[in-house]
Amino acid sequence: MALQDDAPRPYIIPTNFNDDDQLLGTTLGINKRNVVETIIVDIFIWLIIGVLPFIPLVLLIIRLVLILIISTVFVVGIKGESILQFTIAVIRAKKRRRQLHLRRVGYIERSKRQIIERDKKLEELETIKKERREAKLREREEREEAKLLAKEQRRTKKLEKAEQRRIEKEERKRIQS
Repeated sequence: MALQDDAPRPYIIPTNFNDDDQLLGTTLGINKRNVVETIIVDIFIWLIIGVLPFIPLVLLIIRLVLILIISTVFVVGIKGESILQFTIAVIRAKKRRRQLHLRRVGYIERSKRQIIERDKKLEELETIKKERREAKLREREEREEAKLLAKEQRRTKKLEKAEQRRIEKEERKRIQS
């Protein structure tokens, strides 16, 4: 029994136990990226405030107060991210923003009804177009038949005239003979 108690127990070490990205260990949790951003912003503010037309003591006080406040904000970050990462995420979110339109409860049934009505109207229009096409075809056929009939009538008239002339010629020959 003593052997079982002396056996080493396995311990599970969490993945965030040793963050190499942090300064001063995990107690304060200051990311290296936040420190670098803070230093860059502090230098930028130091130079901008140096341009202001104040006496050196006032400039030093303004610089120290502003740099202390801004450094604190930049070192801590927002929601575990650096200020730059957070700003980029906000800008991307604003650019990619979409509007969602939520539909009413009866929208589907109503749209089905509208689709059915639209289909009926389309069918009616198709039948009307089909009837018009058929009427045009009938009219065209009637015109063709009328043309053929007129042509036939002209031909028969010509034949009748030719026959009548022939008969008249024969009568004249008989009379002359």
